[in-house]
Amino acid sequence: MPSLKTYLRLDLEHRRGSASFVAAVLERPDVTPTGVAIDDQDRRAVDGMLIVARRLAEAEAEIPLDAAH
Repeated sequence: MPSLKTYLRLDLEHRRGSASFVAAVLERPDVTPTGVAIDDQDRRAVDGMLIVARRLAEAEAEIPLDAAH
């Protein structure tokens, strides 16, 4: 979390353009970012990335440990 908060602060200071996305990421674990409006498109992007991550984790759990050899 500290790294994301730092990134958000620097993004806002230097207007890099990804503040809304980073704020949407921070919003998931109930961290309320201030100073940025979160775009619904960024929320959907984060939701989509989380779905993919969960599916990958589930698929990995189903692969036997000796299958990699």
